[in-house]
Amino acid sequence: MTYYEKYSASLLFITLIIVAGGLIFAFRRKISSLIDPLLLNMIWCASCVSILVGYAAKYGINGTWSLFMGTFIVYVPFLYAFLKPPQAPKEQPKISESEDRLTLKLYLVSLVLALYSSWDFILYALRSSPVEWVLYRFVQLGARNPLQFIAKLGAYPFFYFFSFWLIQQQHAKKNLIRLILFFVLFLDLLTAGRSQLINVITAYGLFLYKSPPVAKPQYLRKINIYGALGIFISMVWAVLIASLYNTGMTLEDGLLAMVNRIVAAGDGLEMYLVNQADRYINTGIVEYTKSAFGIFISNIFKIPTKSLGWQLFELESGLDSAISLGPNFILPLQVVMFGGLFLIPYTIFMAYLTAKLRGFSFSGIAGKGLSYGLAYYCFIPSLDMEFGTMTYISLLFVYFVFLFPLAKFRLKLPRIRLRWS
Repeated sequence: MTYYEKYSASLLFITLIIVAGGLIFAFRRKISSLIDPLLLNMIWCASCVSILVGYAAKYGINGTWSLFMGTFIVYVPFLYAFLKPPQAPKEQPKISESEDRLTLKLYLVSLVLALYSSWDFILYALRSSPVEWVLYRFVQLGARNPLQFIAKLGAYPFFYFFSFWLIQQQHAKKNLIRLILFFVLFLDLLTAGRSQLINVITAYGLFLYKSPPVAKPQYLRKINIYGALGIFISMVWAVLIASLYNTGMTLEDGLLAMVNRIVAAGDGLEMYLVNQADRYINTGIVEYTKSAFGIFISNIFKIPTKSLGWQLFELESGLDSAISLGPNFILPLQVVMFGGLFLIPYTIFMAYLTAKLRGFSFSGIAGKGLSYGLAYYCFIPSLDMEFGTMTYISLLFVYFVFLFPLAKFRLKLPRIRLRWS
């Protein structure tokens, strides 16, 4: 049963609109444009709150509900306090010829890694019909290449940054770079990436926040209009893809699935409350560690673990699952697992960490790319701590293994003159 069927649909959507509108208005001085990823984080907060309001209207309020709601009451104002406002537009710095060459090399490395991350899909597409391409995400659930997954998480932020940077610098190859950017996006859309277009749009919104160009107000208005149009198109694409997942599904079914996804950001909170999970699931620092770092504990140390989301799925379904399934390990669930007594210090720390990751500013073109990458994933730890850990490990792996050596150590080979006798 979908959430707009379980609870009052009008109450859910009214709450979502009021809370999201209020948060966006309150954070207007911290948001650089309508495509700033911070805006999506405010919508995520509003979605979680709307589920909690819907639950309270149907079942009432209890201690766990108050803990979940209290997390957002603490998180939002401290996040606002810690976040830096958008930078003022600056004159474009003059880039030397050597810096330009280095930027192009870093771009090419990130491009190769981004394409490598889609290599299995390319092989799958060559032996499958176009109709089956959108089902590839279900193929990945069975066996995902770990190296390609790391490359995707680690390389994409750098690929986006260097693409946007070269285009902004009016590089001679900017049209080719645009074409490559669209091709990579096309590959991602074919793999049923329902939110991939939004990801690219907000990636550019983050770029405008981190590296604002000298632009007139008309340019930002144009960005807001085109960005809003792009988000609408991406939602239409998501509806179309959702309608193709199962035989017999219609566009209306796809639309309803999309609507349910918008209001279901707090699905883990609802599962925890409805199933009275506090009676069946252990909490504490040890259990928190298993949920936050379980993917590494189980694979590296060979210790079997089950994340909180996995346990909630089993509790909800009444079935034992052999693979990890379930809701994300979002901030309120992190608080309840860490311990309710730590609600205020833990939530303040997460708000500070989010703002700090968004605000890093390193020098040099490689450093700028790293600053952008850290900001690109800054909201992920609050959305899913386990996945957030994976994203940052992948990001730093790509940076220090592939990009940092290229930027730091430039080998100058001696010229060798051959004399023919």
